[in-house]
Amino acid sequence: MAYRHCLAVILGLTASLGAQSQRWVARYNGPANVVDGGTSIAVDPAGGVYVTGRSGDTPATFECTTIKYDSAGTERWIRTYRQVDSSYYDTGWGIALDRKGLHKIVKIR
Repeated sequence: MAYRHCLAVILGLTASLGAQSQRWVARYNGPANVVDGGTSIAVDPAGGVYVTGRSGDTPATFECTTIKYDSAGTERWIRTYRQVDSSYYDTGWGIALDRKGLHKIVKIR
């Protein structure tokens, strides 16, 4: 089975050595089972991870998709967005967190 999905790999840092180790890996396959992709990652103070990008909602169109994972890599929620007058490729190109930990998608198109 071929995997076509958004992939998030999170690295933990060991402060004393500066070494990196993989903590967890999460895969997401959108509803249309086409090529999905992540474009940006943000991490909150509690270790929650936000990934934004796009996922296919039909074989020919994409929605902006944002996924939140907790610090253990468990998926907490998925949000999708399509602009009303959209092209076929709505994509979240960046994500940032404010001081309260609320996520902001930087660009849809």
